[in-house]
Amino acid sequence: MGFPDSPPTFVSRTPIRHHLFNTHMQYQIRHWNRGSSLVNLLKSLIAELVRTPPVLLTNNANRNPTYRSPITYAAPMAKPMPPPQPFTPAPVVQPRPRANDMTVEVTPKPRQPEYTPPRIDTSFYMLDGFNTEELRKLLSSDEKKDALVESLGIFSSGDKKKEELYTEVEDLAEKNLRQKPDFEIKRDELEKLRTKEQEMREKLVKLSASQNELQKKFSVESLRKQLSSLVTAADEASEEILQKYNDSEMELDAYIKEYIKARSLFHRRSAKQERINLMNNNGNPAF
Repeated sequence: MGFPDSPPTFVSRTPIRHHLFNTHMQYQIRHWNRGSSLVNLLKSLIAELVRTPPVLLTNNANRNPTYRSPITYAAPMAKPMPPPQPFTPAPVVQPRPRANDMTVEVTPKPRQPEYTPPRIDTSFYMLDGFNTEELRKLLSSDEKKDALVESLGIFSSGDKKKEELYTEVEDLAEKNLRQKPDFEIKRDELEKLRTKEQEMREKLVKLSASQNELQKKFSVESLRKQLSSLVTAADEASEEILQKYNDSEMELDAYIKEYIKARSLFHRRSAKQERINLMNNNGNPAF
């Protein structure tokens, strides 16, 4: 049997020494069934390798002499030889001028870019017409500062939007207040319907209980038992009439009338009993 009935085989390509791997570098799976999760198995294996790192076998002395890797690798394909390149003679290097038998080579250093600080505009055009005294008064007065800010028109769009929102909220509130009487009427109607639904639910529970009782009372088995007792009673009544006639306790005309009546009742009940038995055996109604 193969996977998943049999456990998979995990093989380490690198020779290692670890308590989870045998000498053939195969991972020993101890508990495996068809419902085991391969993902959970790999997670537990990786967690154990992280917790207890394996020892890498780098020497042939540490390796098992009988170890043969069960993984076969395809032989590497030989790379094609590049085409021969045409011969190019090396460039002739001109000798550098010598000074006092020493070679002087001057390498210019790269020039660092000069740092230019960002330009920040610190002028406020709205304060150009203010002198020193007016600026002092502006700093000491909150009203003047508020008036200056309002004159700039920075928050005018926000104030306009705020006023529009206020107006919209007021309109919605007035609309809801106008709909309050209708809402209260609908709420009262809903409460009445809820009360009526509760009463009908209680009535349904009572009718369901009564139905269950009737089903138990008039079930096939119950009817069969009742008819059986009634058939026996009718038979005994006819036999009792016959016994009275034999004992000369009844006239012939009365005997014939009563006996035919009792036997007719017996046969009708017997026919119903047969139909009940047939319905019970076949599972189909016989009436």
